[in-house]
Formats: sequence, structure tokens, C-alpha cells
Amino acid sequence: MVESTNKRVSIIMVLLDGLGDYSNQTETGRQTTLQQANMPTLDALINSKQSYFGVHDPVQSGLACGSDTAHMSLFGYDPLKIYDGRGMLESMGSGLVTKVGDIAFKSNFAFMNTETRILERRRVDREFPEWGIPLCAAITGLRVPGYPDHIVECQYATEHRCAIKVSGPRLSSLITGNDPLKDNLPIVRCEATDPEDPDSVFTAELIEKLSDTLTSVLLEHPINQQRKKQGFPYTNMITLRGAGRRIEATSFKDKHQLKPFMIAPTAIIRGVGLTFGMELLDDVEGMTGYYNSNLQGKCL
Repeated sequence: MVESTNKRVSIIMVLLDGLGDYSNQTETGRQTTLQQANMPTLDALINSKQSYFGVHDPVQSGLACGSDTAHMSLFGYDPLKIYDGRGMLESMGSGLVTKVGDIAFKSNFAFMNTETRILERRRVDREFPEWGIPLCAAITGLRVPGYPDHIVECQYATEHRCAIKVSGPRLSSLITGNDPLKDNLPIVRCEATDPEDPDSVFTAELIEKLSDTLTSVLLEHPINQQRKKQGFPYTNMITLRGAGRRIEATSFKDKHQLKPFMIAPTAIIRGVGLTFGMELLDDVEGMTGYYNSNLQGKCL
């Protein structure tokens, strides 16, 4: 929702992210979810004499963009010019307080074979919140050995997911992560994507050390030691991917002369809103971002 700062004009933008979905085989052939659904309200809006209906490429034709870049473009910002990684947006949306110069990652609590360094489970346990949330506190405040000016913060997100932020000098987002993106693959070495950039090289070396340090902390934590003894899933690694820096951008209000607020349950979209100075409304009970989300509550 946005409201003009000059003349009272209210605009509601409803984004049904991922609504198109894939087609499935039905009795009448392959159909998408929308083709199968009974949607009288949406049909009425589409068929209204005051409506416009068509196809829109959020960023540019032929570019398959993610939720973050698509939302940026829909809000009037060019992601091809300002986008700097998903990790920072996820971290801000999950509740981490960030500042210009920080880098952050989208992360999972995971399990690797410490002898082979094979990532056996990228998602350590779907029941992670019941036993693993205290591990975030054990990581927050951590300092990487050999890097006394850098400090780590961990924010729990949902299920096995968390956000990792690193603060300190000379940090660059021009690095790869350690996540192979699939189970049963070797851990990826963090490297500079621009070997000619000294800050990129410095950050890659720091994150490699951080990855090993996180594993040491997790292995020594009483929760993991107890679960290992009991034969339960335990975590000994945090994957680090989507390195990103805090984006410096004109606020939505200053750019469009509109006062915005956002209702969004998912961290990535909340992070986009916060990046552009949008007020987040969090008091909708049952707002999850999944199929069971309280859509009626969001509208009211």
C-alpha cells in the first residue's frame, strides 16, 4: 500500500509471487493451478471494463529473475544496476540489523562428513526449531581467529534456515559460497570472483576460516554432542551462499513521492522492502507465506 505525500491517493499492489506454477496432468489434459482453480473474484477483476490485462516481464524479456529482483523492478528500481546478492536481503528480512559495509549470507544448518567433506544433508532436520535455535546464540558474537576486527551474527529464520552476517573492514560480496546446492556433493571452497580485487581475495580467505570455525563451534556445542550420542540428527556445518552487501538506494518515498508500507511474511521480500525504506506491518496472525497463510487477515 502506498499513499501520496501531496494528494491523498491510495494504491494497493497485490503480488501473488509464484502463482503461475507448473502444469499438472488432469482428466482434461495438462493444466496449471490457475486453469484448474475456481476464482470468481480474480475473474471479475480481469473482466472488469476498468481493468487492463496482459503479460509483463518484470526486469527484461527472456530473463528468468528471482523474487527479489522481480520485486525490485516492480517497485521501480533496476536490479541490473543495484542488486548485490540475496544473502543481505534474506538477513534483513529475518531481523538482522545491518549497516553499509556488512556482508550477509542465506544459510542452512547442515551436516557434512568431516572426513570426506561431503555435504550429506543440506537441511539437517525439518524439526530443527525444536532443538536447534539455541545454536544461533552460540554463534552470535563469534570472532574469526586471525581476524580480530570482524564479528559474526546469526539470526534464526525458519525450519533449518538462518542468516549469517559479518561486520568489519574490507568486506566484499564478490565471493563464492561454500554450498554445493545438492546433497552428497563436496563442500565448495570460497573464492574471490574477482582475483584482481584485494578486498575480494581478503573476504574469501576470511569466509573460508569462518566456515571452519563455525564447524568447530557446532561440534563442541552440548546440544550437538548430546544428539550425536543419542543417534539423532545433529548439525556440524552452516552453508554460506548468496553473499550480499547492504544496498545504498533512494528510499521509495523519496523516489516516488509515496508513503509505503508492506505486508509480507517471507524474509526475502521483507528485506527488499526494508532496503527501500518501507514500513513493515507484522501484526497479521497466521501470516506464513505458505499454502496455509492467513490471506484474509492480510487483506483486512
